[in-house]
Amino acid sequence: MSGEVELEHIRLILSGVFRQGRMMGAEAFAPVRLRLQELMEYVAGFLAAYEQKSWETRATYNRALREFLYFFTRDRRFFFRPRDVERYRAYLVRIKKLQPASVATYMTALRRLCQYLVDRGVLERNPARRVLGARRAQQHSRLFLTAAEIEQLLASIETSTLVGLRDRALILMMLGCACSERELAAADVGDIRRKAGKWVIYLQGKGHRAKDEVVPIPPKVYEALTAYL
Repeated sequence: MSGEVELEHIRLILSGVFRQGRMMGAEAFAPVRLRLQELMEYVAGFLAAYEQKSWETRATYNRALREFLYFFTRDRRFFFRPRDVERYRAYLVRIKKLQPASVATYMTALRRLCQYLVDRGVLERNPARRVLGARRAQQHSRLFLTAAEIEQLLASIETSTLVGLRDRALILMMLGCACSERELAAADVGDIRRKAGKWVIYLQGKGHRAKDEVVPIPPKVYEALTAYL
């Protein structure tokens, strides 16, 4: 992260402190401190609850929560209060420079994760409930595969060959772990590791200098990887 981005991140932290009294009216949210390992386990549990959802939904939430985990490790002041959520939204807009539709999607993922933590008794209330995303654009700038198209794509791969097994593993990594082509090209077999009883892969995200993004690997995706490797 460049010096300019680091400075901007510090400004976001300070601005969050000064907004403390203005967030959520007079409601007070007690800070909830989670270790990164704890949060990762909760994120994995949250994503597992979406196992029956479409590939698009799982991939979207996986990608969004990867970014949140990265912010969480860099911020070090995220205690699940509304002002912390506001600071994260500002990070998405001002540092990541995401489009409004993407910001809204990422905020929805965080809002649902927080509700999951409420349901698990980790949080008393959802700090992201009243923190809105960004206004969505009227038109879509990208086209996405439907669930039927994804199934058709996977079914078209000839898995009796090593090349076919490779292609299936790569596609499932993109879908199940929300990996980009660049991230997969930079990944090594050694980046796949066992962590807290689950298989994860360490990725070098866009704009990152190190492989510091820890992404859980869903069981079906891991099966495809082992079939190829």
